[in-house]
Amino acid sequence: MSEKILASVVSLAISIIYFTGFCYLYFYYLVFGVTPLELDLNIQYVFVHAFPVIWYFIIHYTTGFFFGLLASGFACYWFRRSLGHFSEKSPIAFLSIFLTIALVISYNAAIYSGRKNAETSLTKLHPLFITFKNRSSEAGMAEETFRGLRHITTTKETVFALKFSGNGDEFWTIRIPADSVGLSNVYMD
Repeated sequence: MSEKILASVVSLAISIIYFTGFCYLYFYYLVFGVTPLELDLNIQYVFVHAFPVIWYFIIHYTTGFFFGLLASGFACYWFRRSLGHFSEKSPIAFLSIFLTIALVISYNAAIYSGRKNAETSLTKLHPLFITFKNRSSEAGMAEETFRGLRHITTTKETVFALKFSGNGDEFWTIRIPADSVGLSNVYMD
């Protein structure tokens, strides 16, 4: 029985970490107008990006975490005392309560930290210079469109860039097909 509980706890922990990382990436890239589904992210990338959310949660909500753990333990204790003949179900009840609390907390922390980090990095994106293979741009856009770009990320199929407006408070996300790019350089400011 204890092996099943351990396997359940480990599975829940891994699924919560993955969920947290994906939510962080979703809300981070959403600020730039890109969804993580466009990026073809590997599993390691998603797991690694759960760390900023977990770290944010530890720094800001340690007290709330301990009270939540205490409340979950009390709920399980109450469940076991009041429904004694269902005592074999109390680990499942505890895991269900813990999973619910963990998902709600990780989702909310991912929203805040993903958006906050994206808005912070919005002004720190590196300049991107692109040269096209045929000296002409895709979609018939003028060459000036591709000046003053800021690099978001690059996948096998697409180069994602930002183009700020004249006053710098608005931006457009530009998706450039990677097979049309002859040369792309990202420079440090």
